[in-house]
Amino acid sequence: MRFWVMFIAAVLCASCVGAATASEPLSTAGTKQASVRVLDCDRAGQEALFRGAMRRVPGTRRMAIRFTLLERDPGDRFRRVRAPGLLRWKKSRAGVRRFAHRQRVRGLSNGSDYRVRVDYRWLNGEGRVIRRRRLNSRTCSLAVLPNLRVRGIEGTPEGAGTRYAIGVENDGETDSPETSVRLGVDGKGQGFATVPPLAPGESTAVSVSGTRCQLRVRAVVDPALSVRESGEGDNAFARGCP
Repeated sequence: MRFWVMFIAAVLCASCVGAATASEPLSTAGTKQASVRVLDCDRAGQEALFRGAMRRVPGTRRMAIRFTLLERDPGDRFRRVRAPGLLRWKKSRAGVRRFAHRQRVRGLSNGSDYRVRVDYRWLNGEGRVIRRRRLNSRTCSLAVLPNLRVRGIEGTPEGAGTRYAIGVENDGETDSPETSVRLGVDGKGQGFATVPPLAPGESTAVSVSGTRCQLRVRAVVDPALSVRESGEGDNAFARGCP
């Protein structure tokens, strides 16, 4: 554990924010009241960007967020990184409905995994804590790993339904093991298909039969998160009816 190379930088603190932009990866953990998201995981740059967000609950005057960085070496457990820059609570302005904070961490060690533990506090008008919550983010891995992603979905009429061809690619740096892809049509699950092992840069197409699309189709590769990947934010793909 090489704590002395760690450099922490808080890059943005917004007291009232809108919805996440479409460019943000959907690597999210949380509920309607609190969430944490991995926005960027850059092995080449040895840095990661996390975003914690929360919404007010009845009786809230201010909200507060605190990040703790966790590191895991291969074969080890996640442990806290001693980073003085993360000790302080980030607080919202009084009366806002939503509060978010982006935290960038630099100087990470190649070969290790990182996540943040986020503590949330809701404070009333007297400054007392009326609710607490703690969430762990998804993992940002700086190890050399595969990275599975769905590249597209096409459809061919098949009787009263449609046969959907799902393109899957491994754009990581090592082989990916056998896994599966899950198809949804108009918000309803249609089934799974097996994705064979893929070498770096290799792609394949698998098919699932489903109902005729009316609005949207969506596919998720490795839905059980059984494959350790360099990033989990690009496992899902959605589009209008093919």
